[in-house]
Amino acid sequence: ERIRQEREEEERLVADEEMRAALASKLEELACREGLQKKFRDLCDSYSTWVTSQQETLQARDGFGEGLEAQEKVGKHMEEKAAEVKVKDDAKYAALVVVWEELTLMNLVKDNRYTPRQLGEMTTLHNSLQATAATCLLAYYTSLLSFFSLHFKEWAIGQVEKLDEFRKFGVTLEGVETSKKSVENI
Repeated sequence: ERIRQEREEEERLVADEEMRAALASKLEELACREGLQKKFRDLCDSYSTWVTSQQETLQARDGFGEGLEAQEKVGKHMEEKAAEVKVKDDAKYAALVVVWEELTLMNLVKDNRYTPRQLGEMTTLHNSLQATAATCLLAYYTSLLSFFSLHFKEWAIGQVEKLDEFRKFGVTLEGVETSKKSVENI
């Protein structure tokens, strides 16, 4: 009888230990799920704030400067900043995607009680920041093109005016008038 009771007690202790291990495993799984959901929330919040800040930084400019040197200096800074933002943005977005994929594997995508945000919203922010950087660079390149166009026009008109000076000396140059009108239409 005593042996049977000892055996039953031992079986009950083993069952209790198995239950404790199962509960500990379940608690660890729940903590992992909760931690992952919180991590996604924190990454989303941080990323959203960072994107807004970077967009403001990229768009904050008073112009591109007056001369070619000033424009090139601003342009170089813009190109460097856009490249830096792209690298950081890609890394931050990739971290979000990794956590999202983990949430997806655990079927926690739609059931995140810590944030209603979804990866699609973060993808929109990612694309928006990339577009802002591209738009700012395009504005710079357009300004630079206008600068060159204006200065080329001034140079070309100067060259045609030099040709007009030859006329004063009796030199006839056919097409000068046509050239001058063409240059003025640039």
